[in-house]
Amino acid sequence: AHFHLVDSRITISNATLGEQGNDALILDRGSAADYVNVETPSDVTFLDMISVVRHSITCEIRAVDYETGTPLQNVQIEVRNREGETVAMKQTGSSGGTGPVLLEMYTNTSVMTMSNLPLSVTAVRDPYEVSVGTIEKDLRELTMTLYPPNDPPELDLLLPVNGTEVSDHVSVQGYISDDLEVHKLRYRVDGGSYHMIDLEVVESNGFFAVDIPLGPLSRGEHSLWVHAFDGTHLSNPSMRTLVVSAPGLDDSDSDGIPDIIEDADMDGEVDANETDPNDPDTDDDGLLDGIEIDDTDGNVTDPLNEDTDGDFILDGIEDANKNGRRDGNETDPNLADTDGDGYSDLDDRYPLDPTRHADLEEGNSNALLVLLMVVVVGILIILLAYALYLRLGGGNGTSGGEEGHRERGRKAPEPRREGGTTIRTRRGEKAGGNEREGYERRRENRKGP
Repeated sequence: AHFHLVDSRITISNATLGEQGNDALILDRGSAADYVNVETPSDVTFLDMISVVRHSITCEIRAVDYETGTPLQNVQIEVRNREGETVAMKQTGSSGGTGPVLLEMYTNTSVMTMSNLPLSVTAVRDPYEVSVGTIEKDLRELTMTLYPPNDPPELDLLLPVNGTEVSDHVSVQGYISDDLEVHKLRYRVDGGSYHMIDLEVVESNGFFAVDIPLGPLSRGEHSLWVHAFDGTHLSNPSMRTLVVSAPGLDDSDSDGIPDIIEDADMDGEVDANETDPNDPDTDDDGLLDGIEIDDTDGNVTDPLNEDTDGDFILDGIEDANKNGRRDGNETDPNLADTDGDGYSDLDDRYPLDPTRHADLEEGNSNALLVLLMVVVVGILIILLAYALYLRLGGGNGTSGGEEGHRERGRKAPEPRREGGTTIRTRRGEKAGGNEREGYERRRENRKGP
């Protein structure tokens, strides 16, 4: 049974394999399946030592002229595996392309043998030079630039000199000459990977000056290797010894993160995934960037997100004392529901107590109810006090005589007369004999003994 699959997400149905789907294969004796542009199946069962699964890519290889970028026809393309074995050979057509080239990346057997990585590609066309590239991943298209025959470039390096003290970059100056006038520098630090930089400005006499980023370096001496490169040839290397005395100590905004880490690509701009080396609190949440990323202090929050846990409370409010740790009286800036009671910290009146979870709306309703009850009780007290006041005869309404009658809007009764003498009776004295007796007693009292 042999199958050629162009998409890993298809269901394989075969009497020999059985019904398997989504990268799950059970291979019988002598069967094979070619996978194109997919990852290795995660669920493969081998029934014998003969079954294999081949992981492959389909690549389009093109050849162009170094000067004009126009496609080059009749270029011989040869692809080799890491053992140096030729795995594909093609020739470019009028479009400069080879057409699809099936490249087997590795063979995976029941003993997990892998081979053919990486793939080296060589392009040759007379009278052009040989151009060499490497395929390290599933590239759909590989463009190779071919250069005409030429002599290697020459490099006379003036700066830096041995012992130059550097931090994260170094100024490189010198003279370069090349008959193709393709001016590039290829450099590396110590035993690291090579980097390429184009010399955009080269004077007529070949002088150039360029700033080379070095990246973070440890304290001490480092070796800088520099070559001139014209696309096909390298000049003899120039090596300089550089000295790093204080690596990564510059911290412009004093947030605890060196500038070289905040501006990781050293382009002087704040990119999407970088903190601002000139702003101690990039996301304006109230916490220093250095506090947010320091995992030794407990909580690690996102210095680019003012609300890491998305509970609509700023990280700097949840970490009230700004120490990067979650203390006992603080909510967790990494958990929207600190106490795990199903209510977010924003909506929970008791965000640290899982047994109490009255939300803010309920709390506001209770407060309004209490206020309403206080108002009602106050009104009742005032009404009762006023009623009691009236019942006890408050004000001037209790005074007797003419004044009292006048205040109550009634005319006082006229005093009665007896024998030319005006007799006034007190309120409560009875008429007739009783009134007369009262009068006599008052008269006797006035005479005295």
